[in-house]
Amino acid sequence: MASLVNPFSETTSFVYDTLGRVGQKSLANGTSEHYAYDTRSRLTQVQLKQGATVLRTTGYAWDNADQITSQTINGVTTNYGYDLAGQLTSEVRTGYNVAYTYDANGNRLSKTVNGVAESYTYDLADKMLTAGAKSYTYDAAGRTVGINAPGGTTTLTYDYESRVTAITGPGINETHTYNGLDTRVGTVQGGVSRTFVRDGSYVTDPVLRDGQATYTPGVSERRGGVSTWSHSGLKNADAQTSGAGAIQATRVYDAFGAELSATGTWKGPFGYAGGFGYQEDSSGLKLLGHRYYDPTTGRFLSRDPVKDGRNWYSYCANDPLASFDPDGLVKIILIWYPVFGGGYHAGIIVIDNARGGKDPVYSFAGGPTNDDPWNYGPLISRSGPWQKGTQDFNKTGGKATGGIVLVDDDSPVGPWLERFKKIEEEMEQTTDAEYAPVPEGPNTGNSNSWAREFLERAGLEDEYEKAVRKKGGAPWVPGWGKDVWDYIKA
Repeated sequence: MASLVNPFSETTSFVYDTLGRVGQKSLANGTSEHYAYDTRSRLTQVQLKQGATVLRTTGYAWDNADQITSQTINGVTTNYGYDLAGQLTSEVRTGYNVAYTYDANGNRLSKTVNGVAESYTYDLADKMLTAGAKSYTYDAAGRTVGINAPGGTTTLTYDYESRVTAITGPGINETHTYNGLDTRVGTVQGGVSRTFVRDGSYVTDPVLRDGQATYTPGVSERRGGVSTWSHSGLKNADAQTSGAGAIQATRVYDAFGAELSATGTWKGPFGYAGGFGYQEDSSGLKLLGHRYYDPTTGRFLSRDPVKDGRNWYSYCANDPLASFDPDGLVKIILIWYPVFGGGYHAGIIVIDNARGGKDPVYSFAGGPTNDDPWNYGPLISRSGPWQKGTQDFNKTGGKATGGIVLVDDDSPVGPWLERFKKIEEEMEQTTDAEYAPVPEGPNTGNSNSWAREFLERAGLEDEYEKAVRKKGGAPWVPGWGKDVWDYIKA
């Protein structure tokens, strides 16, 4: 894409380097952003310019684990440290020194700012009970319903779908409404009503207008005048420029998104990770997809609905600098990997591509109820995280030989995983002889027939049919054996 023209005749243009990376983005107000990369295509510098004048320079350094070790903005450097689990342990620059510690389950135990420590406590289910002078209360579903601070209590109300419908507290009075896809479509905050019109219906689809302003997603907003967002390159909108190209507002965040300082008057609800759809409320909380996030504690206020990982309240596995979590960008793949005797097991892989290069991968596959090598016996699900953090699809039986991409779009991954888990529960109550037995052997299914039935129940049989060729005299489902790849289109 060389340029983008919005309905207001404002043009954003792009110049790419020889490797197809964005080298320059030119904005309608005359400012431009210039990008530099290292040999691993990691961003190392962003310059904001007005003509030939450099308004701001941001630089990054990385380690071999693809973690940011320093960020320099206009000559001021912040250095970052990590533990062996990849969790952020320190942020240090002149006059600002922060240290974090964690327990074995990734819960923050302490945050020490310039020598002043704040401690955190939890129950056995990872619910945070206290954070310094604050205490927290929960409902039976593990959702935060009360934040008790010295200045008063903030109360959160949820509907039966675990969506926050109201937030009240000292100086806070918010109500929220949602559509059938769990996307927030309306809010009233401090008596000001907003109705969100998106470029689509999903929670990850960008907001185009909200009754108070109109937006060009990730670029600009209009409320009286035009404000253009500038990004430090990785995640945050941390500067706004006027229609004339002058910087009119800036923000500095800590690694977890808490605002540390600001200049000017920031316009609109998009700041920390605003380009990825994070929305800020008057409560100080941020809406990330379906859940609310508290940047002061670096945690979500409710559990991950798909119960991913060791800690269902965790944000970006405590590595927030280059990671993000808006709940979108899903890829679903039907794969095969070799096992004994030249056969192939089938599995369904769901990749959450919205995690900034740390893509959680989930597998859904059928397996026998016993250890019979010929896969006899009723099938049960053999599902769970698949080599979390990589897309190599390594399994005990070997590496995936290949697969069929069934879904690759920007829809939220959460609803897919919830749907798949319900299908698993349904299939546990179904005998394998009821669906697509293979031609070889007795009237029993295997992982291939399990996968075919699974995809049909998920409504993905059309995508499967487009990618798989029928073979004369063979069943629709790939058989058990070496000829499985005869079904794959060249």
